Amino acid sequence: MAYRHGDYAQSKAFGEKALAASLGDENAYCLARSLNKLGQAKRAEVLVRAAIEALKKATPDEVVSVGSLNSVLGESLSTQHRFADAETLLLAAYQTQKAHVLPQEYKFIETRQRLAELYRAWGKTGEAKKYE
Repeated sequence: MAYRHGDYAQSKAFGEKALAASLGDENAYCLARSLNKLGQAKRAEVLVRAAIEALKKATPDEVVSVGSLNSVLGESLSTQHRFADAETLLLAAYQTQKAHVLPQEYKFIETRQRLAELYRAWGKTGEAKKYE
């Protein structure tokens, strides 16, 4: 809830506390979002990559969770101006979520927003409009 109210520092504190208890994909996702907003994209990248690997090893059938993590990882890479890598991850996340969740699902909406933001930052406004 703190994240949605724009209190990224509080959200980060909650995320770190939850992460200390467990490296669950939801905890990693929430903390990484806050880290990205606080300008700590590299730290978010490392965190999400570890969570993806742990999730793949534990439950390889968790495609939606991996898709969500790929989405926030794409945001981290986009923030670092690594646009091509971010695009690959965000498009994969978009396709996974499109196939497995409802269009109004919050994380799917976030992925679309991340794609639009990526393309605007990259100077590809025509592509951005497809996801707005």
